[in-house]
Amino acid sequence: MSRKLLVIDNHRDVADLVADVARPLDYEVRIVADSRQAAREFISFAPDLVILDVVMQGVDGIDVLSSLIVSGLRALIVLTASVGVGEAYLRIAQGVARFNGLEPLPVLSKPLDAARLRDVLAHIPPPADRGAPHVRRRL
Repeated sequence: MSRKLLVIDNHRDVADLVADVARPLDYEVRIVADSRQAAREFISFAPDLVILDVVMQGVDGIDVLSSLIVSGLRALIVLTASVGVGEAYLRIAQGVARFNGLEPLPVLSKPLDAARLRDVLAHIPPPADRGAPHVRRRL
C-alpha cells in the first residue's frame, strides 16, 4: 500500500527533490507551494506524512501547523528550515506540536541532504503499523 505525502514548501526545487526521493519509496506525493492552500489540501488528500517548511511567505509554517492540528491532524510531520534562518521558527513549531500532544518532530535542514531525506522517509512506518494516528516513532 502506498503512503501519501504532502509537501508544503514555497520553493519548488525543494519540493521536487522531496518528491523525487519519495516516489521510489512508494509515496504518492502532492505539493502545495502556497501555504494558504495547505489546510484545504491536507483535508482533501488525507496524507500519512507532511513535510512542512516552517519559514514561508504569507502564512508561515507555524500557522500552517496550527491549522493542521485544528483540522484533526492525523499525519506525521517532518519540519524543514534553512540553517540559521529558521531555527527560532523550528523551536516554536516543535513547542506547538508538543503542546498539542505530538511527539517531537524530526527536522531536516535546508539545503536538504537527499540521503538523510531518504533515510527519514524509509523509516516512516506504513499507516497500519503506526498505532495511534498522531503518535510517531522516534527516528
